[in-house]
Amino acid sequence: MAMVGLFRVTPDTVYVGSPPSAAGGSVRLTGDGLEAVDPDGSRTWTWEELRSAVVEGVPAEGPSGRAAKLLGSVVSAAAGVFLGEGPPETTLRLETENGPEE
Repeated sequence: MAMVGLFRVTPDTVYVGSPPSAAGGSVRLTGDGLEAVDPDGSRTWTWEELRSAVVEGVPAEGPSGRAAKLLGSVVSAAAGVFLGEGPPETTLRLETENGPEE
């Protein structure tokens, strides 16, 4: 599995962000469109139905701050596990022919 920008690439599929986990959701790109899976179920949109897709809440750092950010992320994630919280999540906002989706 390789991470390319915001995309996690496996031999079988491409995910926006992380691949699916037992506790959370995922967004998968397919030849037909986009599939979002979360604890409430699954939703799909064809490429023809999508007008735009914007990822919000993505952490960004310059090269000089990456090591500190990585260490901070590890500490934050470890503290989150101890406190019952997960790591910070990004949000994918879609504009579809039927209106906005999140």
